[in-house]
Amino acid sequence: MSEVRIAVEGVSKQYFLYRSPGERLLHIGLNIVPRGIERFNALSDISFNVRRGECVGIIGRNGSGKSTLLYIIANTLSPSRGTVRVNGRIAALLELGSGFNPEFNGRENIFFYASMLGLNRAEISERLEEIIDFSGIRDFIDRPLKTYSSGMAMRLAFAVTSCIDPEVLIVDEALSVGDEAFQRKCMMRLTRLKENGTTILFVSHSARSVTELCDRAIWLDRGEMLMDGPPDEVMVAYQRFSHLDSERAAAYRQQVKERDPEFLSQGENRKANKEKLLLTAAGQDEAAELGSGITASFDPNMVPESIVIHESHGALIEQPRICEVAADGSLGAVVNTLVRGRDYAICYIVRFTEDAQDVAFSANIQTVNGTMLGGGSLLKEGQRLVAVRAGEEVAAQHVFSCRLLRESFFVSVGCSGLRHGERMPLHRITDALMFTVLTERDYNGNGLVDFAFRSGYTILPAGEHLNPSAPNSAEK
Repeated sequence: MSEVRIAVEGVSKQYFLYRSPGERLLHIGLNIVPRGIERFNALSDISFNVRRGECVGIIGRNGSGKSTLLYIIANTLSPSRGTVRVNGRIAALLELGSGFNPEFNGRENIFFYASMLGLNRAEISERLEEIIDFSGIRDFIDRPLKTYSSGMAMRLAFAVTSCIDPEVLIVDEALSVGDEAFQRKCMMRLTRLKENGTTILFVSHSARSVTELCDRAIWLDRGEMLMDGPPDEVMVAYQRFSHLDSERAAAYRQQVKERDPEFLSQGENRKANKEKLLLTAAGQDEAAELGSGITASFDPNMVPESIVIHESHGALIEQPRICEVAADGSLGAVVNTLVRGRDYAICYIVRFTEDAQDVAFSANIQTVNGTMLGGGSLLKEGQRLVAVRAGEEVAAQHVFSCRLLRESFFVSVGCSGLRHGERMPLHRITDALMFTVLTERDYNGNGLVDFAFRSGYTILPAGEHLNPSAPNSAEK
């Protein structure tokens, strides 16, 4: 059994909400609890273990207790009850600029911050160039930190915490400050650290980041741990919860707490569907024998059990389906087993129950584990409907070329509009459809996406080099 790096047992954190400085003095100075003082439970009886090399995502709405939990694990905050044991050197990126002195320059702050994380001067000097290179701010490294932008400070902080090879790394939403290129760079560094045995606690509101990076996800709400399980399972339940009104959310929350199987089986259902959807109406093996002559078909058993129908705000999406697209652009049969390289359309009807303005439509395709591969939308100016009256229906369609390989996929659809001057969803259905792509026996592509590779080889005479402009390669 792998080593437990973090052990959280029955941790609770309670705050007293003082009504006056006198109450604070009475309580803190004389240890007398004033009568009627209000208590706030930031955390309530949290318990879990994290093992070596495991990455755990912490999710939840703002104010749910995520940061409080991380501060306690990092030993910068004491629990009211319970214990936390951390085995190994810990590095925490909890708050932008924490551990830095704004009067020091970047180079001085590297030594200052890394020394607080347990490195001596020789160890820091050995890693100095790697830290500066990773941060990407070498031109500013000798300037005072107070002249840095928030993104530059975050780059430096992440570079220090990740380049010292910590045994436990805690990251609290800090990566959202960086640009896309640096965020990707950070994700790759986190992946490398995880592969090398670093235990990671990762707070993020990005479903994609959690499902791609984490082995488990923990969902906190109002200081309570509602779920601890596979990332895709927890994210589906959390996203469903996030779009409910307060009354429905309270009932849903209770069902999750009671471990109702209907709400806790989404991830397993997706995994089961992944295997189930490889079966077609004609049979996968039979289809493979047909070679390039395979045709799309419809399997009535291919129904997504992970569907989430979100609350309506003046519109209802009905009849979502995938249709073949003919050469002349007309729609053909409804299908859910597709053929690589052919065109299809994601279609649905939107029935408006209220007047709506500036209406747009969207659809996206996701993998079984929730990674969004791409989508289409009508959001640009001139593509949106200026106004729609209550009672009207609109047929939306998103044509796409199936550049996917043999695998199962999910389709989510949505409709948005302006309400009170802000764009918001009028209706959405997550995992409204699922489909699989038929296999081709002689096609040499692999992975998920068909990039239309032309693979081949050339045998070179001794001493000659390949001329890339004219390879004698065989197309497959």
